[in-house]
Amino acid sequence: MLRNFYIKLIILFSITACFSSANATHIVGGVMNYKYLGNDRYEIELYVYRDCINGVPPLDDPAIIRIWDGVSETYSFPNKPFDSILDPGLPDACARIDVPVCVNWTRYRDTLILPPNDLGYIIYYQRCCRNNTIQNLTYDSRGFGVMDWGATYTINIPPSNFNGQNTINTTPYFVNYPPVYICVNKPIIYDNSAIDADGDSLVYSLCTPYSGAFPDDPLNYYIEETPPFENVVWDSAYSVNDMLGGVPLRINPVTGLLTGTPNTTGQFVVGVCVDEYRNGELLTHTTRDFQFNIIDCNLQVVSSFFAPSIQCNEFTVSFQNQSSGATDYKWYFGDGDSSVAANPSHTYADTGKYTVTLISLNSITNTCLAQYTQLISIQYKKIQADFITDVASCLSRNDQIRFTDRSTDSLNVVAWKWNFSNGDSSSLQNPIVLYNGTDTALTATLTVTSSNGCTSTLTKTIKLFPKAPYILNRILTKCTNTGAAQLSLVMSGNNIFSWSPLIGLNNPNIQNPTTNTNTNITYYVTIKTPLSNGDTCIQKDSVQVKTINTVQINATDTLKVCNNSIRLSVPLSTGQTVIWSTSNTFSPVIGTTANISIRQTVAIQKYYIKITAQGCEAIDSIVAVYNDTIPQISLADNLLQCSNQVALNASVNYNDNITWSTSPSFVPVLSNTNAYNTIQIPKTVKYYVKANFKTCYNTDSIRVTVQDTLPLISLSDSVSICGGSTIQISATVRKFTSLIWSASPDFTGIIGTSQTIFVSQTQPRQTYYIKAFYRDCFVTDSIVVNFNNTAPAISFADSLFFCSNNVFINANISNADNIIWSVNPNFVPILSNLSSLTITQTNSVQKYYVKASYNFCSVTDSILVRTQTNIPQISLNDSVFVCADSVRINATITNYDSVKWSYNAAFTDVFAITPNAVIPQALAEKKYFIKAFSGSCDITDSITVFYNDSLPSVSLSSPNIFCSDTVFAYAFVDFSTETEWFDSRDLSHLIGTNLTLQITQPQGEKWYYFRAKYKFCSVIDSIKLGNRSIKYTRQNAAVCEGEKATLNLNVQTASQFGIIWYVNTDTIETNNISSIEITPSSSQTVYFHIDNLYGCAINDSLQITLNIPPSIDASVDKPIIYRGEQVQLSATQGQGYSYNWTPADLVSNASIYNPVSSPVQTTLYTIVVSNNNQCRTQDTVTVQVIQYECVPSSIYIPNAFSPNGDGVNDTFKVRTATLKSMHLEVYDRWGHKVFETDNITDGWNGTYKGQPAPFDAYGYYFTGECLQGEKISLKGNVTLLR
Repeated sequence: MLRNFYIKLIILFSITACFSSANATHIVGGVMNYKYLGNDRYEIELYVYRDCINGVPPLDDPAIIRIWDGVSETYSFPNKPFDSILDPGLPDACARIDVPVCVNWTRYRDTLILPPNDLGYIIYYQRCCRNNTIQNLTYDSRGFGVMDWGATYTINIPPSNFNGQNTINTTPYFVNYPPVYICVNKPIIYDNSAIDADGDSLVYSLCTPYSGAFPDDPLNYYIEETPPFENVVWDSAYSVNDMLGGVPLRINPVTGLLTGTPNTTGQFVVGVCVDEYRNGELLTHTTRDFQFNIIDCNLQVVSSFFAPSIQCNEFTVSFQNQSSGATDYKWYFGDGDSSVAANPSHTYADTGKYTVTLISLNSITNTCLAQYTQLISIQYKKIQADFITDVASCLSRNDQIRFTDRSTDSLNVVAWKWNFSNGDSSSLQNPIVLYNGTDTALTATLTVTSSNGCTSTLTKTIKLFPKAPYILNRILTKCTNTGAAQLSLVMSGNNIFSWSPLIGLNNPNIQNPTTNTNTNITYYVTIKTPLSNGDTCIQKDSVQVKTINTVQINATDTLKVCNNSIRLSVPLSTGQTVIWSTSNTFSPVIGTTANISIRQTVAIQKYYIKITAQGCEAIDSIVAVYNDTIPQISLADNLLQCSNQVALNASVNYNDNITWSTSPSFVPVLSNTNAYNTIQIPKTVKYYVKANFKTCYNTDSIRVTVQDTLPLISLSDSVSICGGSTIQISATVRKFTSLIWSASPDFTGIIGTSQTIFVSQTQPRQTYYIKAFYRDCFVTDSIVVNFNNTAPAISFADSLFFCSNNVFINANISNADNIIWSVNPNFVPILSNLSSLTITQTNSVQKYYVKASYNFCSVTDSILVRTQTNIPQISLNDSVFVCADSVRINATITNYDSVKWSYNAAFTDVFAITPNAVIPQALAEKKYFIKAFSGSCDITDSITVFYNDSLPSVSLSSPNIFCSDTVFAYAFVDFSTETEWFDSRDLSHLIGTNLTLQITQPQGEKWYYFRAKYKFCSVIDSIKLGNRSIKYTRQNAAVCEGEKATLNLNVQTASQFGIIWYVNTDTIETNNISSIEITPSSSQTVYFHIDNLYGCAINDSLQITLNIPPSIDASVDKPIIYRGEQVQLSATQGQGYSYNWTPADLVSNASIYNPVSSPVQTTLYTIVVSNNNQCRTQDTVTVQVIQYECVPSSIYIPNAFSPNGDGVNDTFKVRTATLKSMHLEVYDRWGHKVFETDNITDGWNGTYKGQPAPFDAYGYYFTGECLQGEKISLKGNVTLLR
């Protein structure tokens, strides 16, 4: 942070003067990039563009470039190397510009050392402000408007650990600056591409520019805006997807080509970003913004026309001229033909893409030319739309109707457009339409588009048959005892039914069969309905049959009784009958009514019940359990308690569980154990107990009475007594009839019978017990007596006085094991637990209390303390050094009444009575004493003075001007001392300790400082040395034969300098220029001489190397071909040669010496060959292309041949130069294939199975593929003559 403070201080003093009155620069654009130089060095370039008509002030000099490392910020201050005006140019040759625009620009450059950093770096420049006339920006959320928007130009250096990538990188840089003027309503076609030296992938996009500084701080000096940065805010009519209006601005993400057509005049900000990727990872993000000035160009002549961009199966194109302001026209149709008609029609010889250009001019009023160009495509229509449908024979609502594309195309179908009569549409290749449930027909129209732009359309109508409606009862409920149940399906029409499975059905082929099954089952039905088109509509459904028992039995599962007389019961409904039995076979029957009684002879018996109703029956069972053993309870009838703590216990012979309660209904339950303990509040309570054993139980009760009158004893738990021989113990007892005291808890020795007793105690601790009686009840209590006959003692002064608020009190205390100090007699708070007290006293008078304790005995005392806080304070150095002068002693004293100085500590020799004293001193060392008084207090201090009256004499000498980086100076001192040289005025940087200084110094002047020290005294002098050496950089040149070599010197020196160039002894240039051009005839050495005004000179030389370009010859194997044929190009081979063929898009590989090509028109090929010295030679070769038509007339098939061996017309073969491949078959009159071939050069020799075929007429079938892929087929007859 301190470093940033000093940097800001430098900025404030070095550049504030330049911009103190500036609040705007009218920035119109900028961009930043960098180049990696090696060794962590980066060359940063910043381009800034400014409105030089409205801009105030000029471009920054220097600029402030900030470097953010993710944690802190540093700065760079590159100077402005130049200030240039950008040539605005004309947006159109016929434009008349009435809006003046001026843009000046500069490029800042600096080299930064940036070590690898895990967070990377963000380098940025911020400046306010943009033009306030910009139309596509608006106010942000803080209320800043267009004229408040600044700009930020930034670039990032990726982290050193960036996903394992190599981050040594040079960012992409843009090739062109955008045009200054743009004509409204005219297309923008601007190359915004960038070049990346590392070959990384670049992706372009439109983006929102960054904002930056604001008018009150145009350099962002006071406000440090660290990343991330804010964006400008688009006006509501514009966005990043529509920056200009009209045809929105777009950028090709691969090529960077910027296109669009604006429809509004004004100034607009445009932002373009390029992302740099390496191995699929984003490396850098470069943001560039600029300003488009969209104007009415006042075009005198506008050239325009209309023609279809794609035309299929028609080679004649009609052109509609839409130009204005023109009198004459010149058309170029792209195939070599031209026309001067206003609205011509032109017939092309073949398919292809043709660039049509219209040049319009007004030969009467204007001489400018306006040009308009359009690409049109002439295509064969080889596309044929077709499709099939997949639809069920009958349909329900939302059933799918599938359409499958079966279109054919010799190229590729790239688009499908479907329209359906129900209102649906689709662009899928194979769409699906959902049936609406009512239509009886659906019309579908398919339009397909080929990759060449041609289209084909087909419409088909399909019939639709909705499914016949029906009603089906899908769940049938049937009782197990019911005979047959009918399946219900309601449907009209002539239908065929089929039910399955056959289980329980009376007839599976009728509409409503019956079933007699007694199990749950699902029946499936298939319904077939004949349709008018002869098809059959098939529907399938199902019915679930649920067989249930309609009788329900609600009987208890288990019945428990305490004797063998059992009563059984079950509820019955009207129409139900019941049978009881001890067997699940219901034999024997033991009852037929809802309630029966029976005597049970076993402990556990199961009884079965069967209830019948309406043919359905249900069976259930009851388990009866009985026991005849009753538990016996032993419990007293009454109980008297002397307290409300009641303990009850019942003795039971047999039980599974016990229940206590205060209610005979046993609600609530108090306990489930034999013993029950409780605190009884009422005087008398009756408690009930129940014992359960198996199926039997027994109860009993007890009455408990509590005596509520008891003695009350009031007695301390303990008492402590200090000294004495007799101890008095007193208790207060109420409601008692008698009492006794004892020293034993079992009261074996009685020591008193009244409430107060007197005892003699020698032990330090003794417990005494008391028992008080009231009728049959009593209570007891006890007290502990602590006894001590040794008391502590305190001795100290009654009062104390201190000359500070730091108080120390020491008390003489004996026989104490605990001590406490306090300022309050209740000893709250406690200040100390020691015999002494150290404290800072806040009051001038304070009383302190001390308590000393031993066991339970204690004694207290107090002391009064007075303090004086306004005591003198002396600030005085321990020592001082004086060189050849009187001794001056200065003491700083506060809170004092008087002061005195003395030569001794006893102050018997006073020499001054003021804080400051001046005295002569001859001794090398002397000590002085000072005392300050205030009220009753004083304070003493001292100082030692060291004295020296001998100083050295110093003089410096040097030539002052040097022609090298090594400078020197001499120091002369009159006697031996310690010497030092420094290069800073504050003597903080030591550079030498000898009398002679020799040091390496950069160019320019610098002050050096010399110090001579003797003892503790020193003498300082300074001298200025100047390095006036000449620095230069040079670079040898290498050129190709016939080229000019440019020799450059970059000279750096402190004054004007002169340069003389010469070769051998011949001077070739004396005009003091640092750059010359020479066309050498051979390799040679060029010498130069540099001198400056200080007499410094340099002699050196440069070397020019002359390289010989390669010797080449271009050739082609077939100079004349048919369109579609392939040729072999060739150029001279050589060691280290590299090749570049153009046009590159017509050859198989533009960088080899022998590529192949298939030109469609006569083409001139150019080959440029470079050798290892980067010297180039070029040659050309022409391939003439003969146009052809793939039609039957271009293929010759003879209608007769005579295979007689005379060498004339001996074979039947196809003759043409336009075929790429073919297939030929020959048949005799009986359909036998006698010959077949795929070889264009092959033919039939008139034999069949190795034997001569007879004289006859034969049929042939021919299919072929022409050079451009066109298909052709022919058939005919050929006569074999013998």
